[in-house]
Amino acid sequence: MAISHERWERHRHLFQELGFENNKMVAFNMGAPGFNALTSSKKLVLKATEQALARNESEFLLQYGPCLGEYQTLEALAKFLSQEYGDEVNRSSLMITTGATNGLFFLASELFRPGDTVFVEDPTYFIAISILRDDLGLNVVSVPTDDEGTDVEALDRLLLQHKPKSTHVTTERQPFWSMVYLIPTFNNPTGKTISPERCRTLINLARKHDVLLFCDDVYNILNYNASEPPPRRLFAYDDPTDADYKGHVLSNGTFSKILAPGIRLGWCESPLRLQKIFKTSAALLSSGCCNHYMSGVVGAAMETGLLSQHVAMLRTKYTANVKAASKVLRENLPEGVSFAEPKGGYFMWIVMPDSANASELLELTKREYNLSFTLGSSASPSGSFKNCLRVAISYYEEDVLVQALAKLCAAIKQYLNPKK
Repeated sequence: MAISHERWERHRHLFQELGFENNKMVAFNMGAPGFNALTSSKKLVLKATEQALARNESEFLLQYGPCLGEYQTLEALAKFLSQEYGDEVNRSSLMITTGATNGLFFLASELFRPGDTVFVEDPTYFIAISILRDDLGLNVVSVPTDDEGTDVEALDRLLLQHKPKSTHVTTERQPFWSMVYLIPTFNNPTGKTISPERCRTLINLARKHDVLLFCDDVYNILNYNASEPPPRRLFAYDDPTDADYKGHVLSNGTFSKILAPGIRLGWCESPLRLQKIFKTSAALLSSGCCNHYMSGVVGAAMETGLLSQHVAMLRTKYTANVKAASKVLRENLPEGVSFAEPKGGYFMWIVMPDSANASELLELTKREYNLSFTLGSSASPSGSFKNCLRVAISYYEEDVLVQALAKLCAAIKQYLNPKK
């Protein structure tokens, strides 16, 4: 993912800088809200800003904030998440971050040191691999997955294999020798959700091997089954009433997918022993609450119900996109190519025959169809899934999405059957 430095000062957003957005190309790479969704977000932020600044002594929002976040904002966040999850979230478990990317970088850097070993499901979010391996200098070990999520038997074997080799010295501030990075709900890139049985097994493994389960819970709220709440987050399976409970799960969330990535705001839900570590971080003691001012603005949006209304609109919009996209793929993908209709989140995962190479397909789609997508192999710590591709359904309106997917199906047919 190379950044263009040509005329860099004219780029208005990241996707222009990366070369994804132009007048000709439809780029399925972009896992973000599109223009119309952000137009709604802009109106919400304007109203919420007026409400936040109208509060008594709102000047405090311009001061350094309390390290984990201001009480009223955290209380509003707890109520919002409890409503959207359909499950209780406690204010005392929450802290404010500047988004899931910052959350991963900051929280992992507090708990681990370069050279430590971490385990990552395969496939997973491709930039998370780079953050852990390249930015933080951690040794990344891939863990296989299947239709139910993480292969827990393989994970058990890998933890047993690597723990004796670990040089990490556990301390009060770094209590785990390793962590497992997961996207349990509406996974990026596959769209899959770890089954309840697997979730319970993961909790047992985390306690058995004393490792942290680090969950990127960024799509949970975008549940497209209107008749029931989203799947229970893994954090909720780590029951504090259990006799052997210590707190082995961390939930890393963001407003980027449900409001706007440009506001750079997120949250972390973690057990008390980790909250104590993060609260006394030198970085937070210097800066105070991450993005304190914007947290107050979004806090007002949650208190007044503006954000819940916006999320409901996004669910309706993305549900329509997923259904329309699935219809196109079912009707037009050639034999031997499969996908699973996601029940939430941003992504669809297309699997070609084992002999196919998505890199070759990408060259064809760029050259002849003005289409791009994310390679499945980029999401793999082991470089696997070369026959797979990830398609985002959030950025484009339904009509553009449908037309572009029909072209993608035609390109796949051409690639797999070049003589026809």
